[in-house]
Amino acid sequence: MRQLLTWVLLAAALASCTSLTFVRAGFKPAALQDVAFVTPQSVVAISPLNQPMVVEESATNLSVQMLHKLMVRHRFQLRLRDEITLPDSLFQQGRSEIYRAIDGIERHQQLAGGAALPVLDYLLGAHGQRYAMMVAGRGILWLPVRTKWQVPVGYDPNLLLSQTLKQTVIGVKSSLYLFIYDSQQHAIVYYARTPPTEQRNPLNEASLEEQFSKMVGKDFPVPHLP
Repeated sequence: MRQLLTWVLLAAALASCTSLTFVRAGFKPAALQDVAFVTPQSVVAISPLNQPMVVEESATNLSVQMLHKLMVRHRFQLRLRDEITLPDSLFQQGRSEIYRAIDGIERHQQLAGGAALPVLDYLLGAHGQRYAMMVAGRGILWLPVRTKWQVPVGYDPNLLLSQTLKQTVIGVKSSLYLFIYDSQQHAIVYYARTPPTEQRNPLNEASLEEQFSKMVGKDFPVPHLP
């Protein structure tokens, strides 16, 4: 049931095909300094042709690792400081709140009202931070008919995953989302996302880097060192 619900949200979010950015009135991305960032979230679904689509844990975990590398690599450009990790006790709730907030913006196409993100409110308060930057991803991998996704005992699932993808993936789709949350206003004050495309692999680092750089480049240009 949980995987089915996640997939419904995944499919709805990937249905749109245009990029967008929203900024709440009064908020200036260029003025933001030393913002905390939350460990990225992701959902990657595997779809063997003619078979039900399911969320794949190994692929999802690998996607999270890649998005985390992106955040660290762009840390100076995005003016990030401390990383905030969702604790195990709040992980599922926090994850649900994050994707619900993203889906609400996608559905209404605007930053309307506040955002129900009590887990982020709690964590920002505990860390003495006002703002937090969040990056999330969603992706789909289409596999050939009769392909079975299995990880043999004793194998590194990420290594096996990358090797398998090179040989079997016949279609891909990916989308990235970024928002900045203001705990004082209890509102998302900045939101950006990439346009999903059949040519973007959610588990290809070069493709993710290109997507991410385009998404943040306008409002967070690469600083020039003196």
